[in-house]
Amino acid sequence: MRQAGINAFLSWSTDLTSVVLSVEYNPMDADDAARFTPENCRSLAASCLGMPPDRIEVVDIHPWCLSSWYADSFRKGRGFLAGDAIHSTPPLGGFGANTGIHDAHNLALKLVSVIRHGAPDSLLDLYEVERGPVVRLAVAQATARLAQRSDVRLPLEALQPVLDEETISMGYRYPILPHAGNVPNPIAVPLRNLHAEPGTRAPHIWLHRDGVGLSSLDLFGDGLVLLAGTDAADWCREAEALCQQHEIPMSSHVVGCDVKDPDALFLAAYGISASGVVLVRSDGFVLWKAVRTTTFSEEDLLTVLVNTREVRSE
Repeated sequence: MRQAGINAFLSWSTDLTSVVLSVEYNPMDADDAARFTPENCRSLAASCLGMPPDRIEVVDIHPWCLSSWYADSFRKGRGFLAGDAIHSTPPLGGFGANTGIHDAHNLALKLVSVIRHGAPDSLLDLYEVERGPVVRLAVAQATARLAQRSDVRLPLEALQPVLDEETISMGYRYPILPHAGNVPNPIAVPLRNLHAEPGTRAPHIWLHRDGVGLSSLDLFGDGLVLLAGTDAADWCREAEALCQQHEIPMSSHVVGCDVKDPDALFLAAYGISASGVVLVRSDGFVLWKAVRTTTFSEEDLLTVLVNTREVRSE
């Protein structure tokens, strides 16, 4: 908002009983910073909100600097960075917290795979490979929103079309297979256009198990999960036996048998046939899928697991 002598923006609490008022100031000018006394802040808030000063309580006052950056590296040796340590976004779009949580989730599950389940140390190298492009997207999108709503001017090469928040936070794609170093283009697309492609989030659909409703997402979180169509039940069981043989934590679910699909949405949502299978990581991202399967091949599945660094090569 802009009015006489004030350039600011407001952030309301969800119950609309409190507000954060961020007022532009010059941090290099001591006199400008010193004007933010409790009394002056009460007057500023009253002016911005159109309320009498005596109805406003100033709870806290502190300076902060809006910034837009990301780190050159997310790791050095045994040290890993996540969240605000590797990126800062303008507070438009709500990307800062979401991106930080996703960083920690990605890294934590990789550490669990290596430390607890015997995955190769090289799996940790994929943390920055996967998260780096997503972090850069989030920072660029928040900065583009800032440029739309303020006097901030960005170089042309820094500007990009503004995507919707859901696409940025949920529709991004990791470079899974076949080449982990290649970033998908585009890196993020609307969720309605995603059908369990490798590197994307496994879609949510409602299922039933033992008469109780659950989300397909509730199946993920502890090792690999293989979801199969009803015609791939034998393939699914052989894959599970192979993983047990190699001490790879994996569970399988034949959708329509082990878990029910009351609305018959699974095949379309996951983009497979009744003989298809989808392999999902513990973080809910699709590792690999076959639209349809034929004869089970131990060698083919092990190649997938080795190439994606979920298991050590023999």
